[in-house]
Amino acid sequence: MKEQEAALVERLLRRQESALQLVIERYGALIRSIIRYHLQDRHAADECMGDVLMAVWTHIDSYDASKNTLVNWIAAVAKYKAIDYQRSYARRNARLLYDASELEHTAADDAMSEQEWDGLLDHLSPEDKELFIQHYVRDRSVQELAAARGVKHSWIYNRLSRGRKRLRALLGHLRD
Repeated sequence: MKEQEAALVERLLRRQESALQLVIERYGALIRSIIRYHLQDRHAADECMGDVLMAVWTHIDSYDASKNTLVNWIAAVAKYKAIDYQRSYARRNARLLYDASELEHTAADDAMSEQEWDGLLDHLSPEDKELFIQHYVRDRSVQELAAARGVKHSWIYNRLSRGRKRLRALLGHLRD
């Protein structure tokens, strides 16, 4: 078996496509089961499978036979790629939930007139008011705003977040 693994690694190092096909035949079921353990979404699992095979193909030079067997190395690549996908999926879902909650909050606020919004924005500092206008009215990205001001994008996110929090508090007081 070690000779077969060594031959397969050598073929992968020489970038023979037939070697990648052999990886799929020999280890495809194992890779798929590891991915499915971490990812229930079929589309994400299929995408992850492709990324695992690409990682095996491009990073085979980092495989060290003295440390591990090829099957264990491939299984580790599959596991960590699947975990990366899982994290990415969780971040995407968290962002979608956040956006949905923002839409719920703003749907009721859409009834406010432009003058009422201007009056509300006057409660922010001039710099924060300008950030809000640039980002939410003129649709400039956080990256653009950060570059224009020479600050990190996290600073812009913080200012926008604090401003939204302040405006929500003000709206709550106005409605009570």
